[in-house]
Amino acid sequence: MSEASHRIKLSRAREHQETLNEHVRRYLNGHRTRTEIDPQASEARAHLVKPDEPPWGPVIGDCLYNLRSVLDHIVFELAEAASPSPLPKKIAESSMWPVAKTPSDFNKGGIAAKRVQGVSPGARTIIEDLQPYKYTQGSVAGLVEDPILVLDKLANIDKHRALHLVTVNALAGIGGIVEPRADCVLRGPVEWCNPETFENDAVLGRVPIEITGPSPKVNMGAQVEFFVVLNESTALRWDIVDLIQHLIGYIERTVLPSLEALL
Repeated sequence: MSEASHRIKLSRAREHQETLNEHVRRYLNGHRTRTEIDPQASEARAHLVKPDEPPWGPVIGDCLYNLRSVLDHIVFELAEAASPSPLPKKIAESSMWPVAKTPSDFNKGGIAAKRVQGVSPGARTIIEDLQPYKYTQGSVAGLVEDPILVLDKLANIDKHRALHLVTVNALAGIGGIVEPRADCVLRGPVEWCNPETFENDAVLGRVPIEITGPSPKVNMGAQVEFFVVLNESTALRWDIVDLIQHLIGYIERTVLPSLEALL
């Protein structure tokens, strides 16, 4: 027996997730610090040196698209399992995962109801229990919105509007080491900065110095833990690696098992 199409889609989502995780790991590990001596200001400054950004948008979009497709495919498979063969054209064309924000959306005659008209009563009940209007805020890893609603919104943005953009943020305050190496002495404490955005060449820290020779050198090793977030408000402040993992985990552990038992 061949593998179900929804499982093939889930495998593809995981492949794109692995690619994304590798992009994030290499990108974050590629950040460096450059030290600049400013004789006029009598200070040394640590600047951020960022690596080239990987192709975030296509990889994130491919992962979201395949994960969202898992839901549509399993509804179609449930309709096939519950209907005579071949599946009536009307049901085949309308079968897909519904995303209902209110109970009325799932009532008879609503768009959501039409999408599951071909599945068995048991499958319909399970799908209805997984609708956004039944989600308890924060019940899945602190997500304010229902995971399927989040997935649906993000997948639609990629599919219909634009590639997803990301921002690099700091997990906590910046710290580090400061070591005068030659022709200078420190004249005060280091001031570690927290820039609003971590753009290339952003100042991460500064320290007052007294220059005592022709070739002053200071080693400023800024230590900061970065994470990558989506710019979309739906996922604001969520580490993209954690967000994708939570969405995949929710589909794999909460959505699929009870529905697969009906196939």
